[in-house]
Amino acid sequence: MGLLSRLFDDEPHPNAAHAMVPSAIHDDSTPSLRRKHAEVIAEINRNGGNLPLAGSVVARRVTDAVGAVLVRDDVERLDPYARITINAILVDYLPNAIRTFVAAARAGVSDQRLLLDQLDALYDSAARILSASEAHDVQALQTQSSFLTTKFTKSDLDL
Repeated sequence: MGLLSRLFDDEPHPNAAHAMVPSAIHDDSTPSLRRKHAEVIAEINRNGGNLPLAGSVVARRVTDAVGAVLVRDDVERLDPYARITINAILVDYLPNAIRTFVAAARAGVSDQRLLLDQLDALYDSAARILSASEAHDVQALQTQSSFLTTKFTKSDLDL
């Protein structure tokens, strides 16, 4: 269901109880990011028995790197690219990688290597965001944001 249909359709989506309102999804304030961070950790923990051990470990490494950014003294002055990218990791990329793997595993078609590749890419980006935010390197933050967007969203070439 697209953003516009969620805003303008009178009929509620069948999964509306589980869907976040659009403003909550895009809220990248520090308190919101910290709350989303805790929610993702809880989701990883809940799904620990459904994920390969290495998947749980790498997923938590991602949250550790993001968490290190969120506890910095200068987090309120965090670059907008870092905020947007961290928000995307917490509400989209990481939870969807986990949910997709768990759903596929329940259907008997899981691919552990694909999950680990996705989680490794997320960890590398989260670690680079931490490093770039410590160095106040805006260009590196922009690069990581672009990389994750390209890696985890549908290509413009896909029909």
